[in-house]
Amino acid sequence: RVVRVHYGPGQKSRMHDQPAQVQVWLTPANIRLTMPDGKTREDHPKAGLARWTTPFPHVTENVGDKPFERISVELKGANYPFFSR
Repeated sequence: RVVRVHYGPGQKSRMHDQPAQVQVWLTPANIRLTMPDGKTREDHPKAGLARWTTPFPHVTENVGDKPFERISVELKGANYPFFSR
């Protein structure tokens, strides 16, 4: 499945567990990820970044003052990187 993701400034998701995916960032972003145990981490991907992510439950929050967009390509049946060691 291919999904175009858009978050406005201050927009926040509900807790979710996305599948393994490749993300391609169309714009820069300033995001905060909150895990089920309440721990947080900040991420600042730049436009043009492409990366693999494994499934993990989290809340995504746009803590920037501009919207961000990315394309997420969810890989069917892929729960771990097939290139892992």
